[in-house]
Amino acid sequence: MKKKVVMAALLCLALTAVGCSNNETKTTETSTETVQETSSEAESSSETEAAAAAKRPEYKALDYVTLGEYKGLPVTLASTEVTEEEIDAEITSTLSQSDKLDTLEEGTVEEGDIANIDYEGVKDGEAFDGGTDKGFDLTIGSGTFIEGFEEGLVGKKIGEKVDLNLTFPENYGSEDLAGQDVVFHVTINSVKRAPELTDELAKEISDSAYSTVQEYRDSVKETLSQNKAAQRDSQKTNDLMTQVYNNATINDYPTELVEFVKQQYIDYYTQYAEQSEMSLSDFIEQNLQTTQEEFDAQIEEMAKQSLRQEMLLKAIAETEKMELSEEEYQERAGEYATQMGLDGVEGLEAQYGADTVHMNLMLDKAVELVEDTAVVTDPDAPAEDTEAGSETESETETEAK
Repeated sequence: MKKKVVMAALLCLALTAVGCSNNETKTTETSTETVQETSSEAESSSETEAAAAAKRPEYKALDYVTLGEYKGLPVTLASTEVTEEEIDAEITSTLSQSDKLDTLEEGTVEEGDIANIDYEGVKDGEAFDGGTDKGFDLTIGSGTFIEGFEEGLVGKKIGEKVDLNLTFPENYGSEDLAGQDVVFHVTINSVKRAPELTDELAKEISDSAYSTVQEYRDSVKETLSQNKAAQRDSQKTNDLMTQVYNNATINDYPTELVEFVKQQYIDYYTQYAEQSEMSLSDFIEQNLQTTQEEFDAQIEEMAKQSLRQEMLLKAIAETEKMELSEEEYQERAGEYATQMGLDGVEGLEAQYGADTVHMNLMLDKAVELVEDTAVVTDPDAPAEDTEAGSETESETETEAK
């Protein structure tokens, strides 16, 4: 059984200072984001135990949620194919970390080089904020800078000064620069380049784990493939859950549960403020850069955000009349206890509370239903082999091993 995002989010449902939400319901308030980041960093075991002991209000999700389609949803998987260029880039990164790159002070810039540059960005004849740096190491082909910047340096001589006439993307994060024409004045100071990989060098940078270049390249390829497979599984779940959310309507929220979660926020920050020998209002102002009044106004929306995915999945479980036998509960909970390094099911229940563990396992089953019934397009598989349902899911899991 794969570890699902739902059970991994136990903290979102059981602990004080719940700051989690599904990907498609993001807060836009900076202070709210700060609250969430601070809360996740400052958890303690005593707070976990207190949260597990608190009685969480029960509710029926279908009283608040109108579900749309959640079966047979289309999803396209990302490719796990690893290119030779990606392998080369990973090896170059390892060589760089091991200080094994050759430094060149003459010649021309090539794809994959790490170019040390000075640059100044100018718009309408004036340098713009964030567009100037000196001694910056830029990996050519990494896509770090806007389109055309790195490409414009390829083939240019080391020591050369280059003017790049470029346009920022329309969707660029800065309104002042989005869609704007600019000029980058760039000086190429030097270049670091990966030396020819030999058996001796492969053995050295792999701590003698591999004795030949081919063995080392094969290991890099396998690692990259595994990473892509893991990212693909996560993205698949996220994409499907986004569709479930977009297809559904949350008509209201269970008042008692919202108040329960709000109180968890307040209790948590009150305790944290006391540990800092500060009043709650002073702590909020100094650490969260907001006022008590603004914080009070924000925590209700924060509480609702943390409940949205739970409510949707619980509504699916209720619609499908899902049940969890004692044997299945013990098996699933036991696997999570092991993954989390806890002392069996009893340790998991002591940490989070038996009711919360049971609910999250039910939510896991709802996620599995959405995934198992999805119509999956896998770009790595022949067209005739791409199917819906559990067969494709099984193939995906096999590839990820």
